[in-house]
Amino acid sequence: MTAQREWTFGNNQVDFEPPDLVVARFNGAMNLEEAERTIEIYRDLGTREPFFLISNVSDSSMEKEAREYLTQNMRTEWLLGVVYVGAGLVQKAATKAMTFAVSLTGGTNMDFLFAGTEEEARALYERKRQERSERVA
Repeated sequence: MTAQREWTFGNNQVDFEPPDLVVARFNGAMNLEEAERTIEIYRDLGTREPFFLISNVSDSSMEKEAREYLTQNMRTEWLLGVVYVGAGLVQKAATKAMTFAVSLTGGTNMDFLFAGTEEEARALYERKRQERSERVA
């Protein structure tokens, strides 16, 4: 994956920034159709090569069907790490519970991090990307 790409659907935008960063900005109440489109994009990118995800959820909420769809269809093998921007207490608790469940099933030891701003999220991404390259080298 080398070319920058951008998707806009509903009030949401997903950008792929080479070499391995996806920035998703969600606005308003995400419905099932938008959750399906999100998974379609992540699947398309992640089956080619895993990526780091910055997910800005500071101005969003999620309908129950959308949340269930995302939970059931998101694959950790698509991801190198996730940084949530603007997550509330409920979103943080749900993410931590999902991380624990994945670790119990022998899944990935991927980081789920939180940031207050996209700038902070990008700094965390750069740090994690550097740590990963040092491990691989």
